[in-house]
Amino acid sequence: MKKSFILDKEIRTCLSSLEIAARSKNIEICYNIQEGINLFSDLKMVATIIRNLVSNAIKFTPHGGKVEIMAIITNLNHVEISVKDTGIGMDKQLLNNLFCISESHGRSGTEGEPSTGMGLYISRDYIERLGGTIRIESEVGKGSLFIFTIPS
Repeated sequence: MKKSFILDKEIRTCLSSLEIAARSKNIEICYNIQEGINLFSDLKMVATIIRNLVSNAIKFTPHGGKVEIMAIITNLNHVEISVKDTGIGMDKQLLNNLFCISESHGRSGTEGEPSTGMGLYISRDYIERLGGTIRIESEVGKGSLFIFTIPS
């Protein structure tokens, strides 16, 4: 159900549960969120997308790394939210099959954390339901950048 909410506050609230996982790997979480973004959207879907992307960033970032969450309003009445990490990155083959439910993505995190790939599949589905898009940039050994845009 759509409702109006302040993005910065909700991002920090939904990510509070991931702070323990980040601290256990000494991962710095940085917020670079444009102030005053008022979003009219499905809060549960948006929170799930952000939580899934940040959880994956923590999972695939080695001890002492960094995860950055950014959000801006674009000039097209959309909000662009991105999650960038200093993790292990992905090769082109993995990137090309990332959202294929039939592919087995059971790649473990940097400290053996389990992964099924379902979080990304669900996130893309939610983004599309909200009328948005997602794109990914990644390089092995250099990390990944997940950027999604949804109507504000």
